[in-house]
Amino acid sequence: MRYGHQPGHWLAPWRRQDRLDVPGEQCGLRVGLAATNQEGLELDRIFLGGMEAPCIIGIYDWEREIPQTVRIDLELATDVLSAARADDIEAATDYKSISKCVLQLVRESSYGLIETLAEEIARTCLRESSVSWVRVRLAKPGALRGARDVGIEIERGALPPDGAAHLIYLGLGSNVDAERSVVEAVDWVRRRFRLLRLSSVYEGPASGGPPGQPDFLNLVLECRTGLDPFGVQAELRAIEARMGRVRGADAYAPRRCDLDLLLFDDLCGERLGVNLPHPQIISEAFVHVPLLELAPDLHHPESRRRLADVVQEPGKMPHGMRIRDDLSP
Repeated sequence: MRYGHQPGHWLAPWRRQDRLDVPGEQCGLRVGLAATNQEGLELDRIFLGGMEAPCIIGIYDWEREIPQTVRIDLELATDVLSAARADDIEAATDYKSISKCVLQLVRESSYGLIETLAEEIARTCLRESSVSWVRVRLAKPGALRGARDVGIEIERGALPPDGAAHLIYLGLGSNVDAERSVVEAVDWVRRRFRLLRLSSVYEGPASGGPPGQPDFLNLVLECRTGLDPFGVQAELRAIEARMGRVRGADAYAPRRCDLDLLLFDDLCGERLGVNLPHPQIISEAFVHVPLLELAPDLHHPESRRRLADVVQEPGKMPHGMRIRDDLSP
């Protein structure tokens, strides 16, 4: 089954619990928010129009041999205020570099579907730059008799304009070069999601794994996103990979970056490797202590009870766990 990015299409595999009419509720679906920066201001747009490049594209035998020209239009959401104030090219989004990366990708590609090529273009734009959202319009001129061109338009990113804004909580941990790694990981999250709040940074012993590991630094991040749970999971894995993590058989091995999707609105269930809510919310203090710091009145979507009433000794740090007041990612 294929899952897209529209709520009515991808919510089906999960159960959405009935909303609770209680003070301080933290979960739910909000719609109608525009793409904004961290100050709540609507993001600016950069346009790259009319780019053309030859590539192998199509499913017919002749299309696998003869390059065809495709046309690419990009719209990128970013914040240009810093660059405008400084009048400094170093502070601006490097759209020349983005166009070079996209054109190189297209020239070297050999996909059967323009849908696939459009997805790769969007992924490249988000990966290689600081933009938070991208609209890709990809046209294949002359592909259909009687039509000037045939194409596709997609929107991808942290918070698409006029799209659904989902409330999510992310867990972040590191015990390899932890102080610098946590700062770097938070910076990557800021680029991919609308970061609302951070918990304190907590230091504590590793849970599981070989003895003698360095202590972990853990925190929880509250964000909004226009992605579905699969898209969020993919972004988190991409950040981990960018920071050098290779997921293997030993899930408890030391690592620079461990990012988990803890909560996505009030969705419940497990599908294709995404388990909501994350089971460690209840079982591990390094998750629920910083989570309750951010959202003391949060209700657990599965039990529909206050999280503080579900976990044992809510807010109490176990032996060896402490707040690192000297760290502020």
